[in-house]
Amino acid sequence: MIVWAAACLAAACSSEPASSGEALKASDIVQLRWIAKGSDRVAVLTQLPPSCEVAGGDTGARRLGKIAFESPALLGGAAARMGLSCSSCHLNGRGNVDFFLDGLSDKAGTADVTSSVLSRVRGDGNFNPKPIPDVGLRDGKQIRDRRGPEFAAKVHGLIEEEFDGQVAPPQVFDAVIAYLDGLDPAACGTGGVPVSAGRDLDAVKAAYEGAITAQDRDVSLFYLRAARARLERIHERYGAPEQGAIRRELVDISRGMEVLADAIRTDRKISVFEPDWDGLLVRLLGEAPRSLYDPEMLRAALAADGAAQPMPKG
Repeated sequence: MIVWAAACLAAACSSEPASSGEALKASDIVQLRWIAKGSDRVAVLTQLPPSCEVAGGDTGARRLGKIAFESPALLGGAAARMGLSCSSCHLNGRGNVDFFLDGLSDKAGTADVTSSVLSRVRGDGNFNPKPIPDVGLRDGKQIRDRRGPEFAAKVHGLIEEEFDGQVAPPQVFDAVIAYLDGLDPAACGTGGVPVSAGRDLDAVKAAYEGAITAQDRDVSLFYLRAARARLERIHERYGAPEQGAIRRELVDISRGMEVLADAIRTDRKISVFEPDWDGLLVRLLGEAPRSLYDPEMLRAALAADGAAQPMPKG
């Protein structure tokens, strides 16, 4: 197990981020970059499709696989720099009828998986977007055996060729496969899943735990990147000036994780530090009605930025 020090955070986390006392723009939410014009942006940003995750099995591995699936850390190149993850196209392991990215889509819900925009390997010079599939379904258009070598090869290809990603550590890749294998049409729910600070913080905690308990350096570094990316998702939803203290706390935790990552890279051992997860959750939930997790607050903030109203499809 990797351990690290609270004392080491004092120097790394003492400076206040520039945004902590200033209002953040709702229109800067990263996910807005690939929501189609004409879509209900508030609905997309606050509600996920029903889950198709089966009960039982290795829930720990599936949980870590889902975190990887939802993190830009799994991808590479332009996709990762843009903030894209597998779940950008496959919300909650399903599809995304509201996805649109210039150069990659010709209409909502499509993507060109052989585009040089995101891939140096698979770019074929043709613009040929296809409908984004619902990976929770096994409808004959997808590989049904998700534990076999054919499916593993396909996923490797998607990560490493379609999105220029690095070869994922075996433990991370196996967790992604476990998550995808745990999606089944028979388990699909009927109600949407709210996007919430609690859900995002739970993913941060699980990624952090995966990092500090991993016996492999690359696995630890991967889940620290995933945890920090998820912290950014929370940070952008608490944009009001009076929520600066929450933003500072999120940035401090992220910086502490970077201290840990640096210690791992340089083989330095440091003693245990544990963020105040319970206290942070209380503070996040206390401000949630005034945050951009709240649909009405988000709608008003996007309207103020001129980004909320559906626009005609081009």
